[in-house]
Amino acid sequence: MRRVLHARWSAALAAAVALAAPARAEQGTVATGPGATNPVGEYSGVEPGEGAASGPVRRIGRHPRITWIGFQVREGGTALVFVQLDREVTTRQSVENGALVITLEGAVYADRNARRPLDTRFFDTAVAGISSAPARRKGRRRGVALAIRFKDPAAARELTPQITTGKDGYTYLLVEVGPSAGG
Repeated sequence: MRRVLHARWSAALAAAVALAAPARAEQGTVATGPGATNPVGEYSGVEPGEGAASGPVRRIGRHPRITWIGFQVREGGTALVFVQLDREVTTRQSVENGALVITLEGAVYADRNARRPLDTRFFDTAVAGISSAPARRKGRRRGVALAIRFKDPAAARELTPQITTGKDGYTYLLVEVGPSAGG
């Protein structure tokens, strides 16, 4: 009896999945939601300040929360590195081992996805990659260290980050990285 019920549930689940999936995927597109498609290579993630005004972002806890770390290629080989947060944050920066390290004082990750490194070496910019890790001072956790690695380690330098509030209610830390010397 159990085997028959298991087979029926499996068949029902397979039918539901088949009905929910698009009938066929067009070449060069990727499904991003129910019935939606994106051209291959088209970014559909967070963009600084985009989105409808949704009122103030709900603040959870007493520490600034990092909800997204992103990267955009701009005109002329310039790159924009951005961090989406639920509130303003104090920063400090240093150059270490060919990378610009920006410490977001007291910040925590909102979820595991915000911890993922970005491999940007294949874009025509000076940025090779972006990663983050908990920052420690005197053995205690003191925020998050965002490391922007340069393709040419000698080009690593301090930059002027901007903090702005987007129309979507989130706070954004924006770091514009100029083009590489070769590009």
